[in-house]
Parts: sequence; C-alpha cells; structure tokens
Amino acid sequence: DDFDDLIERQKRDASNQLERIREESEKLERKMKEADEMARINFERKEQERRRKDNLAVELALMKAEKLEQERRLKEAADRVAANKLREECLRREAEERLRREAEERLRREAEERIRHEADERLRREAEEQIRRETEERRRREAKERL
Repeated sequence: DDFDDLIERQKRDASNQLERIREESEKLERKMKEADEMARINFERKEQERRRKDNLAVELALMKAEKLEQERRLKEAADRVAANKLREECLRREAEERLRREAEERLRREAEERIRHEADERLRREAEEQIRRETEERRRREAKERL
C-alpha cells in the first residue's frame, strides 16, 4: 500500500514536472519569436540576440533531457508496478494451490478416518455376532447336556 502510494506520488510529481516543462517550452518558444522579431527590427542587436537564442536553445535542450529522464523514470515505475502485480498474481496462485492441496489432504485424511471407523465398526459387529453365535451354541450344548 505504501509502495502504491509512493508510485502514485511519483506519477503525480512526474506529471507536474512534465506540465512545467511544457509550460516552460511554450514560454521559451514565445521568447524565441520575440528574439527573432527584435533581430529583424534592430540589426545592431542581432549578435546579442543570437547568443540569447543559443542560450535558450541550450536551456530547452536541458529541459527536453529532463523530460526524457522523467519519462524514463515513469516507465521504470510502471514496470515496477507491472512486476509487483505479476508477483502478487504468482503469490495468489501459489496460495490457492497450497489451499487446494491442504483441502485435498484434509479430505483424504477424513476419508481414511471414515474408512477406518467403518472397518472398526464392521469388525465390532462381526465380533459381537461371533460372540452371540458362540453363546447360543454354548447354551444349546448346555441345554442338551442337561437333558
């Protein structure tokens, strides 16, 4: 969550910086047009204006470089977000698989326990039946012996 907030903050900062770069770029373009107009009007200032435009061009190039750097950082942030989403998906799938295996194991143990219980119950009934038959047989023998 903190990571998502950091990403969102970085995105907003990058977006704000891009807007400032756009505004500065537009401002520089206006200044360059003014410089061109002044150069046409006043030939004596031509060299001074050329140097000024050169400086503005350098400044614009630096701003464009900054813009490219911000775009690179945004792409890296987006890549990190995508990697985190992929990692979360993998963890979710692993958790689902673990839960599925645990459920299968629990069901297997419950089935084994039920089978064991049923077998114990069957053996108990068979033993009771065997005892009942032996008891009846003994009583019949004793009854015959008494006669």
